[in-house]
Amino acid sequence: MNKRTTILLYLLILSNILNAQERFDKEWMFGYGQHLSNNFGVTKMDFSNNQVKVSSKNGSPDFALGIESGSFVCDKSDKVILYTDGCSIRDSSMNIILNGDSLNQGELYQYYCHQTGSGFPAKQSTLFFPDLLDSNKYYLFHKDSHLNSQLQTVVSQNLFKSTIELDSSGRYRVIDKNKLVLSESWLYVDDLSSCQHSDGQSWWITTHEFKGNNFHSFLLEPDGGLNGPYTQAIGDQMFQYLDQPYSATFSPDGSHFAMQYDSLSTYSLTKFIALFDFNNTTGEFSNQRWITYHVDSIGSAVGLSFSPDSELLYVSTARTLLQVDFNQSEPEIVVLGYVHEIKNNWIVGIGEMSIGPDCRIYVGPGATNNFLHVIHHPNLKGPACGFQPFAIETPTRLNSIIPNLPVFPDCDSTIAWLPVGIKEMPLQKIRISVYPNPATDHLTVSFPLFYDDRVLEIRDIMGKVVDRISMPKGQTNQGVDVSNLPSGIYFLVDDKRKFTVERMVIMR
Repeated sequence: MNKRTTILLYLLILSNILNAQERFDKEWMFGYGQHLSNNFGVTKMDFSNNQVKVSSKNGSPDFALGIESGSFVCDKSDKVILYTDGCSIRDSSMNIILNGDSLNQGELYQYYCHQTGSGFPAKQSTLFFPDLLDSNKYYLFHKDSHLNSQLQTVVSQNLFKSTIELDSSGRYRVIDKNKLVLSESWLYVDDLSSCQHSDGQSWWITTHEFKGNNFHSFLLEPDGGLNGPYTQAIGDQMFQYLDQPYSATFSPDGSHFAMQYDSLSTYSLTKFIALFDFNNTTGEFSNQRWITYHVDSIGSAVGLSFSPDSELLYVSTARTLLQVDFNQSEPEIVVLGYVHEIKNNWIVGIGEMSIGPDCRIYVGPGATNNFLHVIHHPNLKGPACGFQPFAIETPTRLNSIIPNLPVFPDCDSTIAWLPVGIKEMPLQKIRISVYPNPATDHLTVSFPLFYDDRVLEIRDIMGKVVDRISMPKGQTNQGVDVSNLPSGIYFLVDDKRKFTVERMVIMR
C-alpha cells in the first residue's frame, strides 16, 4: 500500500468517526401496550428538525419501553432503529430481530418477560452504542437480575454484550448474543451508566458492586473493541447501610458521577447522594463525598440528572424535584416543585429524568400517565431554571422510567419550543407577589381574587413546611408575621398548585 493510499484510508476512517460523533438519540420513544384508541402504544419525540415534534404509533401487546426497563438507539438518519425492554431486541416495526430473543435469562426473565409482559425488572440495566467505523453494527450492554435470599433483594451477577448487525437483506440480526464481559457475586441492578472518553470517540461504561465500594469500568472503542474491566475501590463503608441506588449518572463533561440512595428504612424522609469526581481520560473516580437531603412527604428516591453545563445536579423523589449546587462548600439545595395529582384517573408524580438533545431536562410522570414535565433552562439556578409540570401531554401513557441512554457531552439549545403536535399546559397561570422582599419581621402576600379558601405553605430550602398562611376567599392581600423565622431563603407554595412558586428572602 503506497503512502497516498494510506493517507486516504486514514482520512476516510477519521471522517467516519467524526461524522459519527453526533448524538444517537435525536428521536425518543417510550410507552407500552398496543392500541392508540385505548391511550396505549408508543410516544415518539423527534428532535431532528430543529423543533420538538411529538407523535405516536401503535405498539406491540408484549412490549413495554419504559415500564420496568428499556433503551434505544438511532441511526445516522436520526430515526430509532433498535429497541430493547431487557427481554428482547426489536426493530423499528416492533418485531423481534433475528436471534434477538432470550436476553438475561433466569427466573425473573421467565416471569417478567413471558408472564407479565412488562419488560425486564431493571430500569437502568441496558445501553446501546453504534459502531463508529461500521454504520451497520450496534452493541447492546445489558445486566441480568436474580433474587438473592441471603440479601433479601434483587442483585445483578453478570454484564453482557450483544452485537447486532444489518445483513445484506436489510434485516437486523444478533450475531453475538449474551457475551459475558463481567461476572460478580453481587452487583447493583439499576446503575449502568456511560459517558464519553476525552478523545470524543470512545465510551466509558460503569457499574458498581452491591454493598461494597468497587467500581467496574470498561472502555468501548470506536470499532466495538472493549477494554476492561478496570476495578477501583473507592469510598467509605456507608454503602453497607443503604438500599440499592435508584439511579446513577455522569455529568455531560465527564467530570462527575452521582448515585442516589434511599436509607434502608422504607418510610425515611432522608435521601443520600454519593458524588464523585471522574477523570474521563483515565477512567478514575476520586473525591467521594455524601450529600444528604430531606423531604417532607413519603416517597422513594427516583431520578438524577446533571445540568447540560455540568454545574448543577437535579434530584427527584416520587413527589419532589430539587436542584443541588454541589460546587458550594456546603451544597445549596433548592426545592423546585411538588407534583402529586390525579390526572386521567391515575396519579402523576415525578419520575426519572434525562437531558434531551435540545438541552432541556425531561422528567417522567412517576406512574402510568400521559404527561412529561420539563426543566427548560437547567443551567440556571433556582426557579429561573423554569421547571414546568405537565409541560407535555403525550398521546400515549408513559411510566416513571425514561429509557436509559448514554450521557452525551453536547446538546443544541436552539431546538425550538413549543413542541409541535401536542397541547401545552402552562404552569404560570396565576402569579402571587410578596413585598417587601427581602423582609425582616413582616411581609404582605398579594394575589388575585378567587372564590374558595386557600392555604399557602412557607417552605425552607430543604422543602420542610415551616409555616402556613390561611387565605379566606374573596381576599386579595394578607399580612404575614415572619419574625419567628430565621434569616434565609423560603418558598411560598399553594396547596392546590394553582399559583407559581414564589421565592422570598428573610434578612436581618
